[in-house]
Amino acid sequence: MSKAVLSIVRSRALALCSLALLATATVAPGCTASRGTVATPPAAELAAALENYRLLAVRSDAHAMAGEFTEQGSLAHKGQPPVVGRAAIERFLASFAAYRVVSEELIADTTTATGASGVQTGRYRQTVETPADGTVTVNGTFRADWQREPDGRWRLARLETASP
Repeated sequence: MSKAVLSIVRSRALALCSLALLATATVAPGCTASRGTVATPPAAELAAALENYRLLAVRSDAHAMAGEFTEQGSLAHKGQPPVVGRAAIERFLASFAAYRVVSEELIADTTTATGASGVQTGRYRQTVETPADGTVTVNGTFRADWQREPDGRWRLARLETASP
């Protein structure tokens, strides 16, 4: 094949790849993006963000947990007024400093993401040692509304739990 024909073939192939990327606006899982990186689908990013939040809950790190919320994020249990704002969430979580999380399960049954928003619904189960040396296990459902911040990081805009 002559250099001229090879050049035309390469140009058309690059144009088709560019059009495909523009049409989908994302890179399919496992496909190579620019500079050899592999794009992570938003659902996988949300799963990782939820797992990170779970690990912070096990550590009972109120400051870091509050940092997983947007500046005006909210934390609530169904039927109770929400705690709104990162600073208020940190104060609320810090009020449980004498409690020790023995185990924490967060299982997302559904995960959807569109653009810069995502929603997960699922189940939780937490076992905690209380200051009075008693162990309590609570469980129920949760809904996590996520927002992708300008820095690309997913943060909780709202986390609500409910008991059976």
